[in-house]
Amino acid sequence: MSAHGDIWPPLIGLSLGSFGYGLLLLAKGSMYGLAGIFFFIIAMGGFTLKEIRTKRDKDSYESSLPIDHPKFAMWLFLFSEVIFFSSLIGSSYGIRVHAQSWPIASQVLNVPITAFNTFVLICSSLTMALALDSVKKGDNNGLKKYLMLTILLGLTFLGIKLFEYSHLLSEGYAPAKSLFATTYFVQTGFHGLHVLGGIIAMLFLLGKAQKNHFTKENHDYVEYTGLYWHFVDIVWILLFPIIYLI
Repeated sequence: MSAHGDIWPPLIGLSLGSFGYGLLLLAKGSMYGLAGIFFFIIAMGGFTLKEIRTKRDKDSYESSLPIDHPKFAMWLFLFSEVIFFSSLIGSSYGIRVHAQSWPIASQVLNVPITAFNTFVLICSSLTMALALDSVKKGDNNGLKKYLMLTILLGLTFLGIKLFEYSHLLSEGYAPAKSLFATTYFVQTGFHGLHVLGGIIAMLFLLGKAQKNHFTKENHDYVEYTGLYWHFVDIVWILLFPIIYLI
């Protein structure tokens, strides 16, 4: 069974978020952060054991790794991204704690429009999942349709973010003007670059889909891109309350 055909991928997605939030809690001195890290270890361990059993049942071991090389590489990449964003969020929070003054985010940032933008990104995660489900059923038209919807939603997210940037800059919140502006633009800027990278990857997939490149048996790159896109969405679900609400 494909990794996206069972319960483990969403659990791992949640565990990636809990890992980053756990590190943030530990940075604040709360031992409750260990629970988030423990959840991540359990999810990864359960997924790995499940993959090992699947491979044994199919007698298809081709290496000592429990999962395919490209998929294993993707999970390693995502784990490195967890470390990157955890460090970014943790350092930004540390700056905030030690700053002499810090504005109330809701008085500076546009929370309602960002809440809508968060909903847009969550919807894009759903359409990406539907794109993968379509190709697994051999529905190439469905794959193309949902890829285009995901790209459109991703571009909408970036467009709204650029609108928010322009408003903040017009109000004098340039990155170099204050620590608040610096941490805001660095965190959301890096996330925006990841969204852009995902859109470029999906444009590549769409080009391949136009040539009927993907089939029920050959859709690995769609799956890998889906994993990345879900990760990007989870990161934003963490960033939204940390930056805009707390």
